[in-house]
Amino acid sequence: GIEYKLAKCCNPIYGDDIFAYISTQGIKIHRMSCPNAPEIISRFGYRVIQARWSGKGTDGYIVAVRVTGNDDINIVTGVTSVINKVPGVTLRSINIETQAGLFQGSFVVMVKDTATLTGLLKHIRSVKGVKSAERLT
Repeated sequence: GIEYKLAKCCNPIYGDDIFAYISTQGIKIHRMSCPNAPEIISRFGYRVIQARWSGKGTDGYIVAVRVTGNDDINIVTGVTSVINKVPGVTLRSINIETQAGLFQGSFVVMVKDTATLTGLLKHIRSVKGVKSAERLT
């Protein structure tokens, strides 16, 4: 029943290890692996409190996924096809660049929790030509 906002610097999703930071704009939820976590904790430790997810996440969470692989005409089709087939995942946007035979894409998706994201990344890595797929912070 406490109002909070999810920090934009690390985009926590249901299932992430998190902490709460009491800022001047209210309570912000950060991932423990947030790039800003060390500074927040060391400089403002008195404003940091333990936090955990309660219940089950029902809303979707926006996550960016970076995919790299061989620059093949079918790779984007393969990745988007996999994204569309994973239950609980919605594709929101795509940004793709190619250079020297390699493709790098940023796929923004909506997921329900970390388990869904983990499954999605596993499926994307199985696409022929994909070298890596990882969550962006």
